[in-house]
Amino acid sequence: MNSWLAIAAVQNKQQVGEFCRTRLLDPGEAEAIVLAQEIGAGKILLDDQRAVACARELGLAVTRTPLIYSEARLRGWIRVYAQSWTTCARRDSG
Repeated sequence: MNSWLAIAAVQNKQQVGEFCRTRLLDPGEAEAIVLAQEIGAGKILLDDQRAVACARELGLAVTRTPLIYSEARLRGWIRVYAQSWTTCARRDSG
């Protein structure tokens, strides 16, 4: 596995359950946010609006998924690119 990628399990499963119940997040999004807090991540990649709002409230910097596609397209890393992503990326970057 590459040095920039690691697989880790969330420790605070109670907090994951709390985010699912009170913030109406899916388990995967809740785990990503809790894990980001646990490891002290500077940024988190999310696309769900509720998850983005939750992460930002907790002080996490969020990169939205459409922004990743837009950047990859601008750098020439991908050729297939849906117009709807361009619209989303413009909305999220402002």
